[in-house]
Amino acid sequence: MKGAIYWFIVLVATTTISCDKQRESLHEDTLGVGQCKTYKVAPANITICFEAVEQESRCPVGVTCVWEGIAVARFRAGIGADNHIITLATRDFHTYSKDTLVDGVTIELVNLTPYPDATATTTSNSYRATLRVTR
Repeated sequence: MKGAIYWFIVLVATTTISCDKQRESLHEDTLGVGQCKTYKVAPANITICFEAVEQESRCPVGVTCVWEGIAVARFRAGIGADNHIITLATRDFHTYSKDTLVDGVTIELVNLTPYPDATATTTSNSYRATLRVTR
C-alpha cells in the first residue's frame, strides 16, 4: 500500500512539472498585416509573419445575418530554414481551422480585428491578428 501511495505522489509531481513547462512556452501576441514576430519556443525559435486576410465573410455589426460567417488569414511560419504557409480561421468550419501544428509548435488564431461594420470600410492593411503559440 505504501508503494502505491509513493508512485501516486511521483505521478502527480511529474504531471505538475510537465504542465509548468507547457505554460513557460506560451506566447500570445498581436501582429498587424506585414508584421513578423519571433517566438522563443525551445529548442528552436519560430518566426511568424502575418501576410494577409484571404477571406472576410463575418456578419458585420448592424446587419442581421443567417450565420456568423468566417474570416481566414494567411501566415508564414519559419523554423530555421523551413518556411510554411499556413491559413488560420476565426472558427473551425469544414476545412478551416483556428489552429495548426508546425514542427511541433501549435499556432492558434485567437482574434482578428477589426470586426466588420456595415457603416465602415476596412482596408486590408488595418487587420490585426492575435496569435497564441505553444509547444
